[in-house]
Amino acid sequence: MTGAERVFLGWDGAILPRAAAWLLANESHPLADLVVVVPGRRSGRLLLSHLVAIVERRSMAEAFVPPRIVTPGELPELFYRTPRAIASRRERVLAWCEVLAGTDDIAERIAFARDLVQCQDELGEEGLRIRDVPERAPAAIGAGGEAERWQSLAALEVDQLARIERGGGTDPTAARLVALEGGVTRGGGPAVVLCCLAALRGLERRFLESFASHVTALVGAPESEAARFDAWGSVDVEAWRRSQVTVAKESLLLVDRPRDQARVVASQVEAALERVEVDGTAAEEWPGVTVGLADPSLSGVVVEALADRGLPVHDAVGRPLVSSAPWRLLLAAGSYVEKRATRELARLVRHPDLERHLAPLLDAAVAATQPATRDLRLALEAGDWLTALDLYTSETALEPTTGTLPGDAAGAALVAAADAAILTPFGEGPELRPLAEWTARIQNFLLRVYGDRSLGDDAADRALARALQRLADELQSQAQACVASGGGPLVRLRDAIELLAGEVAGESLGVDSGGPSIEMIGWLELPLDDAARLVVAGLDETSASAVLSGGLLSPPLRRSLGLQDAETLHARDLYYLELLMESRETTFVTGRRGAQNEPLAPRRILLAGATRELVETVLTFWSEGRSDGEEDDAETGETGFGPILPSPDAPVPDRLPATAFRDYLSCPYRFYLRHVLGLRQVRDLPGELLPGDFGRLLHAVLGRFALSPAASSDDPDVITRALFELLEEEAALRSGRTPRVAVRLQLEQLRRRLRSFAAWQASQSSAGWTIDRELVEVRVEAALDVDGTPFIVTGRIDRVDRHPTAGARLLDYKSAEQATTPEQAHRAGKRDQRRWIDLQLPLYELMLRQHGGVGVSAGTGLELGFINLGHRLSAEPMAIAPWTAADLADAQATARDVVRAIRARRFWPPGEAPPYADGFEGLVGDSFPDRARYLSRGSC
Repeated sequence: MTGAERVFLGWDGAILPRAAAWLLANESHPLADLVVVVPGRRSGRLLLSHLVAIVERRSMAEAFVPPRIVTPGELPELFYRTPRAIASRRERVLAWCEVLAGTDDIAERIAFARDLVQCQDELGEEGLRIRDVPERAPAAIGAGGEAERWQSLAALEVDQLARIERGGGTDPTAARLVALEGGVTRGGGPAVVLCCLAALRGLERRFLESFASHVTALVGAPESEAARFDAWGSVDVEAWRRSQVTVAKESLLLVDRPRDQARVVASQVEAALERVEVDGTAAEEWPGVTVGLADPSLSGVVVEALADRGLPVHDAVGRPLVSSAPWRLLLAAGSYVEKRATRELARLVRHPDLERHLAPLLDAAVAATQPATRDLRLALEAGDWLTALDLYTSETALEPTTGTLPGDAAGAALVAAADAAILTPFGEGPELRPLAEWTARIQNFLLRVYGDRSLGDDAADRALARALQRLADELQSQAQACVASGGGPLVRLRDAIELLAGEVAGESLGVDSGGPSIEMIGWLELPLDDAARLVVAGLDETSASAVLSGGLLSPPLRRSLGLQDAETLHARDLYYLELLMESRETTFVTGRRGAQNEPLAPRRILLAGATRELVETVLTFWSEGRSDGEEDDAETGETGFGPILPSPDAPVPDRLPATAFRDYLSCPYRFYLRHVLGLRQVRDLPGELLPGDFGRLLHAVLGRFALSPAASSDDPDVITRALFELLEEEAALRSGRTPRVAVRLQLEQLRRRLRSFAAWQASQSSAGWTIDRELVEVRVEAALDVDGTPFIVTGRIDRVDRHPTAGARLLDYKSAEQATTPEQAHRAGKRDQRRWIDLQLPLYELMLRQHGGVGVSAGTGLELGFINLGHRLSAEPMAIAPWTAADLADAQATARDVVRAIRARRFWPPGEAPPYADGFEGLVGDSFPDRARYLSRGSC
């Protein structure tokens, strides 16, 4: 047999209903005796449903026995038996790992073993082995190192196959080749119908030639196109490469980003459904509209866009299985056990499934501790473990979670409890263990997290159940593979998990709405879908070029060996494109840019038309201006995106720190977010001490110094040594004895600043100034009378110095990079129009005067100033404010005005954006191109 009997079904309408009708009308072979080969499992289900529907309409149900429906990959095993079990892909990978045992890096060994199995599979599709490559393609591999490489791999393949045999299995390609060379067959092979197979592989053709009694190829095209298909009904690559396939301009919508594609797809689907309802053209075999994705990464945004319009989706494309919750948890756990790093721990604590498991353990661990800071206490009381972890790690800049943990005892207890809970199922450290042992420990870990989890019937729980089932299947398969190889190789936990994930790398996790829904399928399934209308998105070259990238088989080598290559795929896609356009109403949507704003190129099939249409497509694709199908938000009013206006019923504070007045004077809305709603920025695992923590460390050192005997010394060296010792102690408390490199650099910066401060401090002592020990790092407050109702202002005074004749001065440490004077920090504007922008020092002066028993009262000389300890050090770090009593009275009047505005809830509009990031820039739209327009959309 040199080919199949070709039957052309035409392409005016859906293909599968025609194929089903032909199968039932065919009298050459009983339906029950046929083997029907379809491109994929979904098309097989659809074909069977069409057969059943026709049988029921014709009242033939009693005599109906369906044919056996298989995919091309299942076809060879219909014709032979083997005394040994076919080795799984994992067993073959492990056999290669044993053969490659001389490789030092285990992860590299596993990755190379996986590449070799992929190479064997691709060669096997054409009935070839690795040993055939040097003989079949000498010109493609050349002489020298590349030829020696393939000869070495061929020798290693012999050993790999022998190891599989010793484990009781057999390699699938080896078994198939034995069958073709005279193995035992089932005898009297069945008649086979190839249903619209665009590409039949060489091994499959050899089996059909050897064992099938008859082969019919149903071709989804009219007989006038016969020259573009080979003897088996597959596409003729050269003929399709020469074809001109043009997408009509009105059928191709070009937009910008992925979300634009998703929005246009949803709009097209909605319009198509409305037309079906109005014109009533949807017959039983034409069930509405299907969405096709040539780029699977669009799945998420398209589902969201359809859901926004109330359109439920059955997403057969889905997201990658390894991105589902259980797989992400397992990958993160393996990374943490390997590195024991804070960032990896935070990734785990962020996982909602693990957080549910950890909550009671963490609650018990911190119950007996007393947090040192208010923020950490509030986070722990609320069970907000992630915020608590971020607060602790940002303060300490913690790197490894091993050893004695520094800083706040409550934060340290939190980290230690999370660390223990994760490590318990796995054991200490990333040591080497047999793969079988790691597989059992992984199962134990997952049972701890998910073992008592009750799942419902909503879409999320159904997806979780599918992901867990696949994970269980892979664990069982891995355990069985380890039995066949004597426990498996010695690996790390990370490697064991990567072996699991590698087996499902190409699988997706679909989304099922649970009821009637829009079908969303991949590019390869579209030609045999039977919807009346199709909307296809993602026709860019990025997703197409990734199909055959990488691996051991170069493009020239593929061509020499007759393997599938880029030209084969291009010919197949051209056929699919023309079939979609000819068989039903199809709209194509594609984008110019990706999710990261990277420019995209159109898929090659869009450039296969006649020259004039090709030029128009290219010009349109890279044109500027509004794209097809895009709408202006301002015109449609479809989005209410904007800030949330302050609530008129929001409770207002009756006490504030002195520094909060600066926040209100700068931006009332930011004040509302920070001091009324209580929002604050918590940095995610900074690589170094944040500015606030850097400043607090400096303040802690200087505070302890002021209470030490060295504070009265006039010797710079004595003061320097005392400051350095205190810095070492405080740094160790916060970041441990071995902080990360970035923190060590920051400590060196602090030493430079403290050395400069020591010289200045010594000069002040020589001049007769002493630090008042009663007023070092002291908390004070004052009652500000505002319209007869007191408002409490609070603060912490860094230090007060006294002099026998010069009086007293209140000094505030400043650790900002740029030195500043009190006047520059507190007032702005022209000389005769100065306005208060900060009230810290004037309010500190008021609080100190109300602080009884310290010898500072009205009429007593009290200077206000800064000690600048920034990056640019100077001989005179102190800057004194030049304010008069009238200036201070004016500052208090400004403070009263601020309190009145707060009590009146005047928090809108926002002020100007600050020159630094404070965490609120997104809410206030600081960097938005049209900030005024964004702020005008604010809604309650």
